[in-house]
Amino acid sequence: MLLRLRNLMLRLWPIALCFVFPALLNGSPFYDYDSGDYIYTGLRLSASLSRPIFYGLFILFTSGTLILMGTVVAQSFLLAWSLEKFLSLFHLHQRKNLLGIAIVWSILSPVARISSQIMPDVFCTAFILLLAVWVMHPERLNRPALWIMALMGMSHNALLPLFALGAVLLSLRLGNIRQSLMYISGLAIPALSLLLLLLAANWGKVQRITLSPAAPAFQTAKYAHSGALQTYLQQNCPDAQEALCGLKDSIPKDFNAFLWAPNSAMERLGGMKDGWENLNALNKRIRQCPEAMEIHMEKVIDDFLYLCVHHNWIVGVYVPGTNTEKILNLLLPRHRMAAEKNRWQNFFPTQIFNPIFGIALILGAISCVLLVIVGQLGPARFTGLIFLLCLMVHHALVALFSIPDNRLTARVSILLILPLLILVFRGFSWKGKSASSANPPPSPAP
Repeated sequence: MLLRLRNLMLRLWPIALCFVFPALLNGSPFYDYDSGDYIYTGLRLSASLSRPIFYGLFILFTSGTLILMGTVVAQSFLLAWSLEKFLSLFHLHQRKNLLGIAIVWSILSPVARISSQIMPDVFCTAFILLLAVWVMHPERLNRPALWIMALMGMSHNALLPLFALGAVLLSLRLGNIRQSLMYISGLAIPALSLLLLLLAANWGKVQRITLSPAAPAFQTAKYAHSGALQTYLQQNCPDAQEALCGLKDSIPKDFNAFLWAPNSAMERLGGMKDGWENLNALNKRIRQCPEAMEIHMEKVIDDFLYLCVHHNWIVGVYVPGTNTEKILNLLLPRHRMAAEKNRWQNFFPTQIFNPIFGIALILGAISCVLLVIVGQLGPARFTGLIFLLCLMVHHALVALFSIPDNRLTARVSILLILPLLILVFRGFSWKGKSASSANPPPSPAP
């Protein structure tokens, strides 16, 4: 097992280097507003249903409680391994093609920046790649690979519906109930085992955390951001409307930054935990107001599209004064000092990448249409496009019911770039087997 792991790392280190390069150049991992929660979960072994313990444990084992750069290196290798598995579906897993795609992918999307930050978003990308492999060729993932896949999928609550999506697509593709159940049980066993572990770690806290006092405050702040709250108050509480006058105009496009900014709508509405019952009741009344919800839907979609095209590169921004700074001060003070230098910004200003990512996103969407026309991938292209469409719908629903932030839309960009790269690296005239019938030699197990 150790020999296989050693060989895997020797084979994949150039690809992993592409994904960890931003952190190496920065001299520090990148952090987001929620990074401190995951660091504390791992280094202090705390538990929360809203912050599953698995990414925290990953930080604990890969950092040695001292060096978080070990964490970003480890997750970069996991992403490289997942990409290799995925590209084997298209005969592009040879080292030359794999390295070329990794380099171009890192230039045209924020995948390297996501891989270089202390957040489970990289697990989202790796999990989706492995899920695609599982849907198309479940026999290529052995038991350890399924456990790794389940661990990454359980790292974020928003990914849980994707397990069911994969099971449905696999069943439809195979058309054999007995065979489908065999493969589904192979993934369900580790997933359910980890779910039970998560519930056991939160024993005695489930009811309190399920109520999630922060959730109503987030939702109310989002209604304030879209203008739905103001519309509701104008129709039903004219006096209260004056208290939030001008609130919508003061909110930046980056909604995540807005939530945590000083004197934000979150603070004006009572903070994350104060008066959550009243905020929950207010949210219910807003949802019953058709005019308010119409404005809210339009604003959420507008934000989602804007962030996809214009705001992808701001992933992993260290913001002083947030919980992440407090946790780093408490547990890893040297990491806080390195994060404050932000050397990456001196080399690559954010504005350089926004138009590149926006153009690449449009080309990726066009490539999805070409995949329908170009028959080289056979019937598998329809399953793949249905899978990709379901992922887009899933992300849109998360944006609607959660927070339409830059990390979420960065995942959309990452997913849409891959069809473009597959077409370019395979060539439009390639006449090999389709992805559904191809059976290249399997890669060594991790």
